[in-house]
Amino acid sequence: KLNEAWGTIFWGQIWSDWSQIPVPREKVASHSPSIRLDYLRFHSDQVVSYHDIHVKTIRALCPDHFVTHNCMGFYNEVDYFALCRSLAFVSWDNYPGDYSNDHWHGKVIGAHADYMRSVKHLPFTVMEQRSGLPGWLDIMASGDNPCQLRLWTWQTVAHGADRVIYFRWRTSRVGIEQY
Repeated sequence: KLNEAWGTIFWGQIWSDWSQIPVPREKVASHSPSIRLDYLRFHSDQVVSYHDIHVKTIRALCPDHFVTHNCMGFYNEVDYFALCRSLAFVSWDNYPGDYSNDHWHGKVIGAHADYMRSVKHLPFTVMEQRSGLPGWLDIMASGDNPCQLRLWTWQTVAHGADRVIYFRWRTSRVGIEQY
């Protein structure tokens, strides 16, 4: 039944035992879309289940506190609609790169913000708004205009943010984020 449901006849991927089914990873030739989709659903369900255990624990210990989670825009590894059901509100980390980079044009930032608002149909929080020179594994050139932070802030507010928290004013002097 699994072979039929996934259409494994293509490229002779018919399996006769559960141990033969691979975890879909990147490779030269792609896996069947059916395998990838079911794997992504399974992965997301596991993340949401683990997340919800922690949310319940926090709520039991701190019933008067809100619980939220840093989401990352169009992150395709977790179903944010399922993940955020148990949260008080959605939070999002906005780390635009060089403002001239196609990946972070204003329309992309706006689309990420609209998506975050749509997850619970409520205002969202920008939990981490890039406010200084970011650092991770690479040394990044700032490239920001003097008013870029104000633009990013007002853009997220215009798209539904009711709180914007800035992180970090200066790069870290130690650790992986020091660049």
